[in-house]
Amino acid sequence: MTRPERSSRRAGGIRMRCGVAVALAAVLCLACSSTPEVTREEVDSTIDLSGYWNDTDSRVVSEEMIQDALAQPWVEDFRASRGERPTVIVGDVRNLSHEHLNTQ
Repeated sequence: MTRPERSSRRAGGIRMRCGVAVALAAVLCLACSSTPEVTREEVDSTIDLSGYWNDTDSRVVSEEMIQDALAQPWVEDFRASRGERPTVIVGDVRNLSHEHLNTQ
């Protein structure tokens, strides 16, 4: 008499495991399916698609560096002592990083 009880318990355990597996698969499918989000961006906004250094990054950094250099007191000191605007000469740019950067 113990054998029929064991087989019915096993069958019930297998059904329960299958039910849990199906429920888990359904939850995972629903969690992974999402609708794409569409947003509008401004025309002049900068969007980085690759995550690597690019021409836009170079432009933004150089503009910030120029603004910072021209905001320093040395510019007015030079104008006061010489009576003319300074000439700034930028030398070659060297890439000391591990990324490939266009230094031209």
